[in-house]
Amino acid sequence: MKIVLVIMLLFLFSGCSEKQILFQDKFVCIEQSKIERPVAEIRVHKNDVEVAKSFKDSLDSSFGFYESQIDRNNKLCSEVKNK
Repeated sequence: MKIVLVIMLLFLFSGCSEKQILFQDKFVCIEQSKIERPVAEIRVHKNDVEVAKSFKDSLDSSFGFYESQIDRNNKLCSEVKNK
């Protein structure tokens, strides 16, 4: 019974102690570089030419998006370093 009372008192008083955790924001810059787009030559059936073209367009769009993100990140990092 005493053990239960001691444990309850420990939990009660541990909740009364004030604990603060402070975080400071820190901007971390990493210089990113672009890679060359891969080149592939494939053979497809006549019926699948449109599918292959749409797949290529989708890949080009994805590469374009990530290249623009790299440009934005590098620009932001250079602005932060110059401050």
